[in-house]
Amino acid sequence: MPSQAQITEKYSPERFGQQFGWAEVTLNSGETWQGPLTLHWAEDMVILTQQGQQVLPVTQVSHFRVRQQQLTETFDRKKYYDFGPMRRGFYPGNARFEGVVSEPFRLTELPPTVSRVFHTCYWSQTPTDQNFQALGFFEQLSAGPIMLLCRQALVMKTQTYGVAGTYASQRWIAKKDGLYLSHPDGSVVLLEKPQDFYNCFPAYVAKIQEFARQHNLGFTKAHEVAYLVNYANSLAAEQQP
Repeated sequence: MPSQAQITEKYSPERFGQQFGWAEVTLNSGETWQGPLTLHWAEDMVILTQQGQQVLPVTQVSHFRVRQQQLTETFDRKKYYDFGPMRRGFYPGNARFEGVVSEPFRLTELPPTVSRVFHTCYWSQTPTDQNFQALGFFEQLSAGPIMLLCRQALVMKTQTYGVAGTYASQRWIAKKDGLYLSHPDGSVVLLEKPQDFYNCFPAYVAKIQEFARQHNLGFTKAHEVAYLVNYANSLAAEQQP
């Protein structure tokens, strides 16, 4: 399976747009626009409906906030979380969120008030060539200064099976979420394995591992990784004068 940075995004981009009933887009100029928005991941552009149709490529956008996602497919109640608390620094045991547990953040429906936040970042789509970077949209899933980001892409999957002594294969296109860590200097690191995470917090590996064991957290579910990022950031903050 190719890594997220190696996934081609050329397949059926017209099916890869996410529509939102409300958005606030901040341009690089500082100007702010509001209106319904469609996010096209494959092309890294947004289409904003505000007194007409405004097509905004990633090079013009600083960041944007969206609500009221228009679902075009089945809502996955096991997967979708409200990352608002995580963007404010929540993790299990954080005294600032006393009495709050993780379960309420898992959504059984998609309330219109739930916000999602996206940033524009430079990233390398080819891990072997870090010198070639382009701008792309990433969703913010945690607080900073090191932030957990998510980016969607399309991946071609293949399954081979035997039929009456012969072999056949089936190919289909699926969505894949890639998780990244964004550093204050603007660099973006793809999280393919736990070691990629530890490399970003080398001074706190033992504490992070103990925290993950204590709360049964892994490195594949976005909300769990957001908890780990916020916890690791809190350890770094404690060391600051």
